[in-house]
Amino acid sequence: MQTSAKRVWKKDKVNIKQFFDMEGQVVGITGGGGYLGSAMAMGLSSAGADVFICGRNKKKIKFVANEARKRGYKGQIFYQSLDVTDTVKLEKFMQFILEKRKFLSGWVNNACSVISERQGQMTQDGVNTSLDLCLTQMMLGTQAAAEKMISTSGGSIINVSSMYGMVSPQPQLYDNYSQFHNPPVYGAAKAGIIQYTRYAACHLAKNNIRVNCISPGPFPKKTVQEETGFIQELEKRVPLNRIGEPIDLVGPVIFLLSQASAYITGHNLTVDGGWTAW
Repeated sequence: MQTSAKRVWKKDKVNIKQFFDMEGQVVGITGGGGYLGSAMAMGLSSAGADVFICGRNKKKIKFVANEARKRGYKGQIFYQSLDVTDTVKLEKFMQFILEKRKFLSGWVNNACSVISERQGQMTQDGVNTSLDLCLTQMMLGTQAAAEKMISTSGGSIINVSSMYGMVSPQPQLYDNYSQFHNPPVYGAAKAGIIQYTRYAACHLAKNNIRVNCISPGPFPKKTVQEETGFIQELEKRVPLNRIGEPIDLVGPVIFLLSQASAYITGHNLTVDGGWTAW
C-alpha cells in the first residue's frame, strides 16, 4: 500500500531512499512482455515491488518472470496471458492480483497497437480498430485499476503515451525509411491518452489516486535498430545524440509510482532525450 509522504520526514531530515522505496508495492503492467514493458517489470521487481504482467504472448511474459527469479530480485513477477481489449479477462487478471496480494498500489497502461494506415489511405474500420486497441483499452484499463484502488487505499496509475502524441513526425525523416513512419491514428490516440490522463487525474484525486503519463521518445525495437542508417538519422534529431534504451524508462516509472512524486498528478513526463525541446 502507499505510504503517506509525511512518514519519510524525520524532523528536518529527509529519507531519500524511502521516497523511492517500492518494497511492499503491488504493480500491474499491461504489455509486460514487450520491449519497454519487460524493462519496466524487471526494474520494478529489482526495486522490490511485486509485479503482475499480462500480454498476448505467453512465452514472452513467462520469460520476464523467470528472468527476474533467476536474478534473485526482491520482488516477484507473476504473469497471465490475455488481450487487454477483452474487458472480462482484464477484470479476471485484476482479481488474480487481489487474490495474490489483497491490494493494487500501481498500474501501468503500456500495451498499445495500431493498424498502419498512412495519411490518405485511412479507412473507417482501420481508424476505429486502432483507437480501440490503443486509446479505448487504456481508458478502460485506467477505470478498472482505479476501481480496485478505491476499494483499498488509493494508488498511482501511469499511462504510456509518446512524443508523437505531442508533436508530428517530421516527414523528411522517413523519406528513405517509410516502413518505420508512424501512422496518423497512432499520434491521435497517444494525444488522447495525454488528455485523458489529465481528466482522470482530476476526477480520481479525491480517492487518493494519482494518474500521470510518460511520453517516450525514440525507442526503436531491436529489429528496427538493424537499419543503422535510420538509427543514425534518429540520433541526429536527438539533443542527447542517442536513441533511448528500455532502461531509460525504469527511473521515470519508479518515480511516478513511488512517494517521490506524491504531489504530482495529471502530468505528462517526456522521456525523449530532448526530442520535443526543439
